[in-house]
Amino acid sequence: MTTTWLPPETTGSGVPLLCLPHSGAGAAAYREWTARLAPALRVLPVRLPGREQRFTEPLLTSVKEIVTELAPVVLALPPGPYRLFGHSMGALLAYELAQAASAAGRPPEHLYVSGFCAPQLAHTQPKLHELTDAQLVEYLKSLQGMDSELLDLPELLELMLPVVRADFTVCGTYQHPDHAPLEIPVTVFAGSEDSTLPAGSLEGWREASTGPVRLHTLPGGHFYLTEQLDAVARVITA
Repeated sequence: MTTTWLPPETTGSGVPLLCLPHSGAGAAAYREWTARLAPALRVLPVRLPGREQRFTEPLLTSVKEIVTELAPVVLALPPGPYRLFGHSMGALLAYELAQAASAAGRPPEHLYVSGFCAPQLAHTQPKLHELTDAQLVEYLKSLQGMDSELLDLPELLELMLPVVRADFTVCGTYQHPDHAPLEIPVTVFAGSEDSTLPAGSLEGWREASTGPVRLHTLPGGHFYLTEQLDAVARVITA
């Protein structure tokens, strides 16, 4: 299967794990994952438009747009099980993708979500896409996901801020549909010091599926995955 949404086909017999990135990021966010998850899982980082190899393509600004284009790619995967993982914005996309695939008769074997509140609570989150550029930069610095000095470079911000704003629009304009619960296992990850997650916002994920829903809180903030990837990998491959 050839598609701009996924990396070129690679050899490997593991269960495909499609990984959706956080706001402002791309497939490179998962560059360390293959070594941690092989051979049990074959990591397929999703390539969103407007960044990396798809830099010249228009950015998408809604969950519906992205899922409408990405769902057929998932449904065209070779026969057999597959799984979904998403961090932050990617968690929201992975959830809606799981819903779309389930409705089409091909649900994922497992859904992993990280660093995002339960989807029915998304409307309570700050509307970050409405911030000024200066406010966006300060917010990004507060997350400590990258060197703050890099966020002072005008040439970097010129490339980065449109992507970040588009992705924040994806989250900030999301309206939770009246979905039936999924019927698959869901595993929820979060950093114990994640300032983006209000108290109790993870518990709502228990309503997302009639299957088992397990919560794992690990040390760290919103970008806890940087330090806790091995711990996450152990859970995913167990």
